[in-house]
Amino acid sequence: MNLTYLIRDYFIKFKNEIPQIDEIINTNNELNDLYSLVVGDEFTKTIQENILLIYGYSFRLENLDQRLFYTFSEAVNSINLDNLMKNQDSLKLNCYVYLSVIKFILDEYNKQEDKELINKAILRYKSIEEQRSKENRYHVYQS
Repeated sequence: MNLTYLIRDYFIKFKNEIPQIDEIINTNNELNDLYSLVVGDEFTKTIQENILLIYGYSFRLENLDQRLFYTFSEAVNSINLDNLMKNQDSLKLNCYVYLSVIKFILDEYNKQEDKELINKAILRYKSIEEQRSKENRYHVYQS
């Protein structure tokens, strides 16, 4: 079976429920198995900036439980929508990005976080926010 569909199925099984933090954490082994398949995929290298951006975005919430819950919920909704819309490119992108980000957040739970990766993600998110802020100020002056 296609790797994208394996990841899709992992997330879609949660679409009709609100998973508790414990439920998400209990799927850690399944998630790690999927992630080990994704790590070697060439596509993952091309979307590294997207992964850093979403991971950095998760840090807008300071509480680790909230970060996991909301990012996981966002993943389920995004992947389900892509699946329903039959948008294969976006489905693959969201599957790989969210799988990676959820895995990184679970690593934090297990005290195996990568401080360098966290710093890169936060810097990436801040740079995008600064760029948006500058663009918004520019458009205000154009009015």
